[in-house]
Amino acid sequence: MVGRIETAEGKRVILHYSGDKSFTIVQQPSAPNALLPVFAPGDPAPLDFQLGAMTDYSMQWEEAGVSYFLASTQLTPDEMIQVAASMSAHSQK
Repeated sequence: MVGRIETAEGKRVILHYSGDKSFTIVQQPSAPNALLPVFAPGDPAPLDFQLGAMTDYSMQWEEAGVSYFLASTQLTPDEMIQVAASMSAHSQK
């Protein structure tokens, strides 16, 4: 399922994947001052391309001007990292 919402910062896209390991990803343009360090709740999550922030049921990261938020009660931390890595421009061949 895909949803789109227009916000002041631009278009927010919500992607929901269902199945045995369902999860939701929200993508939106990063804030204009995204190069500044910001507080992100959670523990550091090492991604191949940068560092994300992970809680028990969510993960967030930014890359190439896009802010990502992944939420799932069914994915393990390693699986959340795999999903995040699969969305990276650096993982494209």
